[in-house]
Amino acid sequence: MRLQAGTARVYPDVFVACGDTVEPDPETNSVRSATVLVEVLPPATERYDRGGKWLEYQTLHDLMHFVHVAQDQRRVGFFHRQGDGWHYELLQGPDAVLRLAAIGVELRLDDFYSSIPLLATEGGDLATQATFATVQVSGIAGMKGLPRSPDIYAMVTEMDAGECEAAVAAIVGLVGTPAMVDWKSVLPERLQNRLDAVLSASTYY
Repeated sequence: MRLQAGTARVYPDVFVACGDTVEPDPETNSVRSATVLVEVLPPATERYDRGGKWLEYQTLHDLMHFVHVAQDQRRVGFFHRQGDGWHYELLQGPDAVLRLAAIGVELRLDDFYSSIPLLATEGGDLATQATFATVQVSGIAGMKGLPRSPDIYAMVTEMDAGECEAAVAAIVGLVGTPAMVDWKSVLPERLQNRLDAVLSASTYY
């Protein structure tokens, strides 16, 4: 969903819009309401996300929380509205909890980083290349919404570290609502014959 914030039309990584009617503008296909905004901060866009985009977000009259999540270390910063201004907090400790009072949600840092092996515990740093395991592939596929079946899960558990890394990259790159056939771009070629049989059966959960 596209968000109209000030003069910008953007696609936040996550946003929550509250209210009885949150309808896209028929001309721009954008909504103009957001109570919570979450942005992951890759190096290429971090300056814009923290700067120009944040200034545009502040024009949203109903915005209460703006969260930015680092992808190279366990660090979550967030602004929350206090009267006519904004209060900033930085969360880094092992027991840190993000409290989004406007929507009644609390999230631990462990929840943000549980699918990234090197950052799953305090002290992790992506200066060293992360190694993905099959459990992370399955978890990230679930979060992305890829349909699964017992046969698919069995094939995932057979992949080695290199195949897992390639699978995670493929999953993250999927656009839109994934379908069962998208496993074609995720699983390695050596498993394609078995995958074809699963796709033909079209039984998934």
